[in-house]
Amino acid sequence: MFVLPAEIILWDTEYTAWEGSKARKWSAPGEHREIVQIGAIQYNTLKNEEQRHFDVLIKPLQNPKLSDFFVELTGLDQSLIDRKGTDFKSALNAFDVWTGNVPCYSYGRDFLVLRENCDLNGLPMLEKEFIDIRDYFRELGVDTTLYSSGTIVEAFGEKSIRYAHNAMNDARTIRDAIRLSLRNAGEIN
Repeated sequence: MFVLPAEIILWDTEYTAWEGSKARKWSAPGEHREIVQIGAIQYNTLKNEEQRHFDVLIKPLQNPKLSDFFVELTGLDQSLIDRKGTDFKSALNAFDVWTGNVPCYSYGRDFLVLRENCDLNGLPMLEKEFIDIRDYFRELGVDTTLYSSGTIVEAFGEKSIRYAHNAMNDARTIRDAIRLSLRNAGEIN
């Protein structure tokens, strides 16, 4: 039985993409899944509340100019990344410190993208407990192939109130789905 600890980190990433890159599995020349945003919240499952949040924008190195496809998908534009983005190493260090020893849950395998970015930047992968939250939802009978981190609340009869494909929004939408699952189980009001 999948039991969520009292304190968890819910996190998500947004990374460079182009029209058709997902279908190609980022195999075209020069295509890399470079992380552009890491969004995370610390969520107390017992108190049903967000404790704090983390949101960082990152300037990609291999593909510093964002594709029109990525900008339209995420709403993150070039001027925002140029103004507020940091380098991957600084973002990774900040995320490592911010998460501490709290287990980190993502909807899917964002930790693999994080590892790819560590490799791309010549950095060691973080020593964290990374868990796919889809296992939790699958145990509740949810077909997770029908949803993304930005739409998982639909599995519980709700519509997302946030713009999907923004890492911060998607982390909070995962939180909303957990709240709905706990409410349905009678564990919270």
